[in-house]
Amino acid sequence: MRSIHQIFMTVLFLCVCSAGVRGQNGPIRFALTLKNETNAPVTVRIPRGEIFECVNSVNNPQNIVVNRDYTFRLPAQTRQTVNLTGFCTNRTHGAPRNEPVRPTPFQLNRPFETQADVWRHFQSLASQ
Repeated sequence: MRSIHQIFMTVLFLCVCSAGVRGQNGPIRFALTLKNETNAPVTVRIPRGEIFECVNSVNNPQNIVVNRDYTFRLPAQTRQTVNLTGFCTNRTHGAPRNEPVRPTPFQLNRPFETQADVWRHFQSLASQ
């Protein structure tokens, strides 16, 4: 099994978020389109706490932290859309919608259960 970072070059990510956040403590639903361009099946692991950043956006949307562990198996030469849930990281930015994303080298490795927990953590980092 490989992490999302080990296979990033062979996987295409496009985040398609739901209509909006379900409330301050509820996760957002989003989809990633994964594309395996290799000639072998690939197992992709996306761990709880993985942070995806929105790229090339003029809207300056929030990044997303995944709120549970996921594992997906992609057959060779296929494209698959997978559904995930997570929380937004930047309280002062808008929710992401139809934004391209990429995994970051960062993970949230502290306990979090709600949107408020995540915002509180990132606000504390910004105020240091």
